Amino acid sequence: MVPIASPAVPEDDSTVEERLAIRLIREFEDLVHVERLEPPGSVPTPDWRIEMVDGRIADVEVVWDANEAGRRFESQLAEEHPDDDALVRWRSRKEWPDPRLSLVWDVEIYDYAPESNRCPAKELVEALIEVLVDVEARGGTPQEMVEAVGERLVDPRKHFDSHNWIAAWQRESARGIGYKEFLLRWGQQTGYWCPRLLVDEGEAPPRHILVWRASEPEGSAGGMVRTFPSVTDVAWGEYEHMLATVQGRINAKTDKRQMENAPSFRWLFVVLEPNLAAAQLDDYFGPAWLKPDAPKPSPYHVLDTLTFDYFDELWITGRAFHERAEIVLRLFKTGDAPQHKIVRRPEVLTS
Repeated sequence: MVPIASPAVPEDDSTVEERLAIRLIREFEDLVHVERLEPPGSVPTPDWRIEMVDGRIADVEVVWDANEAGRRFESQLAEEHPDDDALVRWRSRKEWPDPRLSLVWDVEIYDYAPESNRCPAKELVEALIEVLVDVEARGGTPQEMVEAVGERLVDPRKHFDSHNWIAAWQRESARGIGYKEFLLRWGQQTGYWCPRLLVDEGEAPPRHILVWRASEPEGSAGGMVRTFPSVTDVAWGEYEHMLATVQGRINAKTDKRQMENAPSFRWLFVVLEPNLAAAQLDDYFGPAWLKPDAPKPSPYHVLDTLTFDYFDELWITGRAFHERAEIVLRLFKTGDAPQHKIVRRPEVLTS
């Protein structure tokens, strides 16, 4: 292993989540060596091998709990900027210039079921631009135009309800036309602004566009649409979704058996992205729980349902939503009491 001259994490191909994990481990352990493990050929390895000041060695596998379907959707509508200094991922609006537009339109696009929706984001934006071009041509103040666009972006169900689509479908199906093909044709014939959303409506909650504002371009920039995605999650219970999410990551990593050659301890570090699982972690284990006057009982008993026999330790972290801090839980296969810290972001970045 290569000794580290300073407490900084070595520069390599690691992700911000993997480097964050090492920074947080330093809040619990004094590390004298950190090595980035590279898989030899196709043999999988954990991410890090660390040596502690007392001579213990642990292999650390870091897993980022990301909604893959949601991230694919978000990547189409926003620019992602991993911040190596802040150890976070920032997102900025994606620009869609169009010479036919004279204003800058800021819109948020919601996806309630990214794993099911089929309408490509690009097609959705292109259909939106056609509406915006037409609205701009009719004139009015920017606010009036925003309202006019909102009236045009009719929900698919409302469009179905305002037309006798069943009779039209019966006629077309008698001619051998498939249902999806019918919806696309019927949507065009009835002037619906994005016929592909009519197809999605029957399979999942369709994507929804909210136009926030229209403004004059700055400097030499021309008219465009600026998009920002929003993936909406739904979960029930106080902490069940968080536990199920973590257990799912444990099971997936256990199946991969990436630590067969670990010289000593095996640690799994689960990093929750800012979603409902992280929100439940914050609710149950966030800064409010560690205050001396916290009225609620200790929540640690809920962790007993987590099983991680393949690993010696399980680490869980997520962002505290109302503070610049990371919530960190450290669980032991031995059954020792969990360790729990709220690590302030400035402390993490200087460790």
